[in-house]
Amino acid sequence: MDSLRRRNGPWPLRMGLERGLCIAISWMGAALFALDWLNGIDLTASDQMKNAALMVLMLLLPFNPAVLGGAIVALSLALAYAIPVASIYWLFTIPCYVAAIVLGQLVRRPIPAIVVFCATQLLAMFGTVARQEGLRQFAFTYQSLVIAWAIGTFLGYAIDVQKRRTANEEKAQYRAKQLRILHILHDSVANDIVYALAQSKTLRDGLTDDEQLARADDIIAVLESGLAQLRRQVIEPTKLEVTETEDPAGGDRGDLESQIDASVRLHRTVQMIGQRLRQRGFVGSPQVNGDVAAVRGDVLGVIGLCVHELGGNMVKYGRAGEYAFVVDVSRDGTVTIAASNLCRTDAAGTGRPATPPTNGGLTLLRDELRSVGGSMSVSAEDGEWTVYIRIPDACGKDDHR
Repeated sequence: MDSLRRRNGPWPLRMGLERGLCIAISWMGAALFALDWLNGIDLTASDQMKNAALMVLMLLLPFNPAVLGGAIVALSLALAYAIPVASIYWLFTIPCYVAAIVLGQLVRRPIPAIVVFCATQLLAMFGTVARQEGLRQFAFTYQSLVIAWAIGTFLGYAIDVQKRRTANEEKAQYRAKQLRILHILHDSVANDIVYALAQSKTLRDGLTDDEQLARADDIIAVLESGLAQLRRQVIEPTKLEVTETEDPAGGDRGDLESQIDASVRLHRTVQMIGQRLRQRGFVGSPQVNGDVAAVRGDVLGVIGLCVHELGGNMVKYGRAGEYAFVVDVSRDGTVTIAASNLCRTDAAGTGRPATPPTNGGLTLLRDELRSVGGSMSVSAEDGEWTVYIRIPDACGKDDHR
């Protein structure tokens, strides 16, 4: 929360709505009080000084609402009771009402104001029934001030609710941004470095010249150092920061970490399948498109099974050549998996393409897909094996279990 406040800027900017409302209430009240003052009849020099003091306090009220609001209320009480020429009139002036509203806005707790209001009503009723005119007069005297204070508490409470809602929205946006950065770093940058490192080691094994071997060792050392620093200084701290943006007292932190881990495992699985296919002469690259981090954890597990099963079938039954393997997460939360490759000729010599058995892993995979609301279609035509998987409503909470 402190980081959000720092990003929002200094106090006057963070408190813009609250301070702006205080300025509007204070200065509009000052304008009304000025009109009342100008329309006064037979005002003495003492009355002019009292009005001037209240006017100055009202104009300065937005700059220190707590202190100046209390000063206005204290001055009004003094003018009503304490000074030699006192008048209850000063408790019913606009400055006293405005100060009560501003002080209530700072309290932001409507329940105490409601309790006090109900207490004044009960006192007034009791004074009327018991014929206690003093008690009844006391209750009616302060009833309007209590109402003004209650209005201020409701305004402050509404502002506080809006500020919390805004802070939560900013926190959610910040977390989503960090998740995108995390997946770009891990699934794109880090994996590319891993692939470059593996290829460099493979090329080094085929070298015989000492100078070239030394250069290859330098490249491998730089790649290993860069990968270690990326993981240690960037990826892990970013992952920790993402998990800490959740409420520590809530129960979503473990779910978030497991979801991130499942997403990372999915990308690693896709990367591994792509490497196995390349080693066997297949041409192409598996693709993962969309915001995988938004997918439910149970669906991510099923997607991982699909990638394992379909990739294994390509290796076992496919023929080296071009292939397609795409995992796509659309904006409406639908996940689709499309896989297509050429089939080898049946080992029995029938000339028919070799395809995975329909009563084995694909049947189990179909059952897993049904458990998360998904479906699968399989076809083998013209020597090409094609699988299409669709899982609607794959984002959100795990509510299909």
